[in-house]
Amino acid sequence: MKKKDTEHQLRLAIKEALSRVTKANSPAVFGFIHNYKGKLNTDGYNRMETLIVQKVIATRISIEAVIPQIEDELNMM
Repeated sequence: MKKKDTEHQLRLAIKEALSRVTKANSPAVFGFIHNYKGKLNTDGYNRMETLIVQKVIATRISIEAVIPQIEDELNMM
């Protein structure tokens, strides 16, 4: 598999996981990737995507498991 294919699959997996984030289940992550009107904040989304990749690599756990960890970290700030 080519690097571009792997990167594309990873981005799709992150997009799918983040599409399940709501104000109710992860308010801090939701607020990070959306603006005050509820529209996607591209800059915030890109930063979150990078953070997810870094955490998945560092912890070797799934994308779905990393998102609650990031939620907890954002709540501690």
